[in-house]
Amino acid sequence: MSVALSESVATSTPRPTADGALMLCDIRMSFGGAEALCGVSLTIRPGEILAVVGENGAGKSTLMKIAAGVHTAGSFRGSMVVGGRHVAFHSVRDAERAGILHIPQELQVVPDLSVAENVFLGHEPGFVVRWDQMVQRTSEVLRSFGLDLDPRIPIRRLGVGEQQTVLLTRALIQESSFVLFDEPTASLTGVEVDHLFEAMRQLRRDGVGCVFVSHRLDEVLEIADRIAVMRNGELIAILPRSETDSRQLVALMLGRALGELHERERPAFGRVLLEGRGLWAANPTDPSRRVVDAVSLTVRAGEILGLYGLVGAGRSELALSMFGAWPGRSGGDLILDGRRAQIRRPQDAIRQGLCLLTEDRRRRGLFLLLSVAENINIGSLWGVSRWSVISPARAARRADEYRSLLNVQATSLALPVSSLSGGNQQKVLIGRLLAMKPKVLILDEPTRGIDVGAKAEVFHLINQLTAEGLGVLLISSEVDEVLAMADRMVVLYKGRVSGEFDAALATREAVLAAATGGAQGSLSEIRE
Repeated sequence: MSVALSESVATSTPRPTADGALMLCDIRMSFGGAEALCGVSLTIRPGEILAVVGENGAGKSTLMKIAAGVHTAGSFRGSMVVGGRHVAFHSVRDAERAGILHIPQELQVVPDLSVAENVFLGHEPGFVVRWDQMVQRTSEVLRSFGLDLDPRIPIRRLGVGEQQTVLLTRALIQESSFVLFDEPTASLTGVEVDHLFEAMRQLRRDGVGCVFVSHRLDEVLEIADRIAVMRNGELIAILPRSETDSRQLVALMLGRALGELHERERPAFGRVLLEGRGLWAANPTDPSRRVVDAVSLTVRAGEILGLYGLVGAGRSELALSMFGAWPGRSGGDLILDGRRAQIRRPQDAIRQGLCLLTEDRRRRGLFLLLSVAENINIGSLWGVSRWSVISPARAARRADEYRSLLNVQATSLALPVSSLSGGNQQKVLIGRLLAMKPKVLILDEPTRGIDVGAKAEVFHLINQLTAEGLGVLLISSEVDEVLAMADRMVVLYKGRVSGEFDAALATREAVLAAATGGAQGSLSEIRE
C-alpha cells in the first residue's frame, strides 16, 4: 500500500489560515542537546479526531505539551496559530484561554473536592461562587456524555473512566475548541474505553477538534479520522483512517530496514528459578479493576526472559507486585526455586532470592545524599556486620569489590551517589542487588537514561550473570533492546499476555503488533 500524504509533513511550514484550526508550525525542541522535535508542522481541524502514533521517544507527548502551554514560549522554536491568529503561551492557563484543553495520562483531579468543583476548578462562575449554578451546569453536561451521577459527591468515589469523563466535561464548560488526549486509555478497562470514545465522538459532533495520542493501534483505527505518524522527532506521514491499516502504521513507525542485532550467546538453561501462575494486581484506588490480569511466566537458570509492552501495559505493575512493593491488592502463585513464595513486602522477596532494579532509580532506588559505599551496602547490611554492628572495614572492602566488578567511575566511595553520572548510578544499584546474592533479578528499564557506553557495560554484565546461573526478567520499553538481550519474550497489552516469542526468531513488526493489540504472537520455539 502506498503512503499518500494528506498534508505537508516537515518539508514546509503551513500558512496561517482563519478556518479555526490549531496549527503547529515548524516546531523544534531539544533536551540536553538531543533534538526531540525536528521541524514538525501539524494542523488539527475543528470537528475531527486526529490520532498521533509513534514509538516511545518519537516526540508525541512533547508536541502535545507545547500545544498545551506546558512547554512555554521560548523553550522551543517555531510558532502556533489558532483560528488564523499567532499565539504564544506562557502557561497552561494561556492555552486554556485560547480554547485548548490538555488531558494527560495521569489524571489531574483533586480527590477530596466534589465532581462539580473539579469541573470548574480555576473557572468558577462569578465574583462570588454560585454553587447551585456549578452543580446544575455540571449535571447537564455529564448527562450529555451519558453519565448520570451526583455532581456533589467527592470525585475520589468515581472510577478512573468516570473521572476521565468528568475531565472531558471541562471542554464544554470552558467552551474549549480543542482537546488533547495523551494516552487516555492506558489505565481504562474495555467498557471505560467505549464510554470515553462515545464522549469523544460527542465532542466531534459539537465541532471540537480532538487529538488522540496512543500506542494502541486497534483503538486508533477505531476512533480516528486521520492518523499522524511520528518517528525520531519527525512527522513522517498523515493518513486518512480509511486508507491505512495496523500493518502499514507499524511499518511507518519503524521506518527503516532492520539492522544487524547483537546476538546473545545463550548458555545452557538450568532449572526453573521463577514461575508465576495467574499473577494479578488491582488498581490501588479502584480495587475492582485489575492493571495486571492472569499473567503466567517462567524464568530458568541462565535465562533472560524479556518483558515488553507499551505505556500502560502493566510491566512495572507486574514487577512491583511480584516483589511485594505494589501499593494495591495483588495475587496469584509465585514459585521461587521450586518453593511457593509468600511475598507481602520487599524484605520477603529479598530473603527468598528475588531482587528488583526499579524503573525510577532516583526516586525509588537511590539514597541520593548517601555515599556510593552506603548505597551499595544498604540492602544487605548483614553481610558487613557482626553482632548487629556494621564493620566499616568490611563495608569498604565490599563496596570496593563491586566498584571494581562493575567498573563504577567514582574517585572515592565516600562521594554522594548523586554526584555520579546516570550510568554509574545504575551500576551502583546493580551492585547493591548483587550484594544481596539473588537467584533471580528483575531489571526494570536497566538502561533508561544512560549513554551507549554504559548500556554496553550493563548488557555485558547481564550476560555474565546469566552465565553464572542467575535468572533475569528484563523489562524494557525498547523493542530492539529486548530482542538483542532476551532468550524469550513475553509481551503485555492492557495487563494481559498478548504474545510470547523466541527472541532469536521474533521480528520487531510481530512484537510491536502484539504490543499494540494488532495481532496475537505465539512462541514458535523454546530452546531447552
